[in-house]
Amino acid sequence: MKNNLYEEINLPMSRDDATKKVFEIYKTKNKTFIESGTFLGNGIYRAFSVGYEKVYTCDINKEFVENAKKNFFGKDLIVVNEPSEVAFVEFLSSIDAPSLIWLDGHMMPDENGEIRPYTVKENLEYCPLVKEIDIIKKTKIKEHIIVIDDFKCFGTWLFDGLKFETLSNKILEINNNYKFTLYNEEIMVCHF
Repeated sequence: MKNNLYEEINLPMSRDDATKKVFEIYKTKNKTFIESGTFLGNGIYRAFSVGYEKVYTCDINKEFVENAKKNFFGKDLIVVNEPSEVAFVEFLSSIDAPSLIWLDGHMMPDENGEIRPYTVKENLEYCPLVKEIDIIKKTKIKEHIIVIDDFKCFGTWLFDGLKFETLSNKILEINNNYKFTLYNEEIMVCHF
């Protein structure tokens, strides 16, 4: 199915398997994966399991960062306890080829819709997507694969009211050849 902004594809599998499949489909030639929102390390695990050789990740929660360091010891992993708007400047300046960038660094509610305090930090926005895209835009590489998780959060307080139409316009400022594909109503891939 296709709407005006993006194509929709439904993969007949679980959300976790669909995420892993997307990582595999869009694996870049240099095999570098960059992530905002380390959380429990699922993105790191999926990236390494489909063949990414180097992973960069960041989280504002120190416990998540320390767990990732311990759980993925011996892997080519850079994990920092910084907000993405700080970490991405460092990460993106150290790479010299297109990468897959997984944007999932927003705050998360619990099952009752309450904010989980370990996913927010004072003076930081709930959703850093606009800042992350602005940082990507300032780099010399204009062909990254950008994957945005939790598409259903667009237009809600979880994404600070941000609409996908607004963000897609910012992404097209990076490279107007981007195409947009939504997988399983949750995973937006900005690709070529």
